Amino acid sequence: MGMKGVAHTGLGGSVAATLLAVFAASPTGGAIDLELRPVTQTVTVGSDVQLVLYTVSDDQNDQLLAALQAIIAWQPQHLQLVGINSDGAVMLLSSEFPEGDPFGLNETVPPQDGDGIYVAFAPLSNPVAATPEGAIITTFEFLAVTPTPGTPVGFLTTAGDPPTDTIVFDGEVANLDVTGMLSGAVVTVLPCCPPDLDGDCIVGIVDFLALLAAWGTDPGGPPDLDGDGDVGIVDFLMLLAAWGPCP
Repeated sequence: MGMKGVAHTGLGGSVAATLLAVFAASPTGGAIDLELRPVTQTVTVGSDVQLVLYTVSDDQNDQLLAALQAIIAWQPQHLQLVGINSDGAVMLLSSEFPEGDPFGLNETVPPQDGDGIYVAFAPLSNPVAATPEGAIITTFEFLAVTPTPGTPVGFLTTAGDPPTDTIVFDGEVANLDVTGMLSGAVVTVLPCCPPDLDGDCIVGIVDFLALLAAWGTDPGGPPDLDGDGDVGIVDFLMLLAAWGPCP
């Protein structure tokens, strides 16, 4: 759970200045968790990857929030950030990766280097309810670019220069930190087709050489294409049968 009643830097811009102009400490305050939930846990190279950002109340009651900023981190060698969409999301005043953020996290919009800062504001005088089941804030959209048995997408608690935090602000007490647990997700990216071992969606010489390098071993997956626990002639014939672009 985040610290309560502590002033934070962040949420740059004129709207932020309006929302956070008054600091009020309070001995109480709930906790609102941030969760990333993948629409699909396993995808293939070239597919869209959607990770939905939820705000979740940590008790049985709804809790109100005025704004949040989330520092998102991912592995750009496996996933390329494409942008965000608001499908199914709560009504917000703004929802964006701010351009030219003062912490140097968004080098472009959307950022491409493996981390970025996302900012959302509830409508003025109309805070958003985080429910026990979770309220959708936005959906982060990625493109799967290379295969991996598991690539994480999660939150950084602190990052940037100067540093800033992932933080959720209370909807009733100005500038009150009600950040709870931060929960990321892991996505598996499969090759376009099983014999495509290098993830370029073409079965060719590179895949053939990878199979030869594993010949006679049990890799626990590709290039053991028939799953018999041994890379051998059957796997070689399956690779030849799939030679060329993946269907």
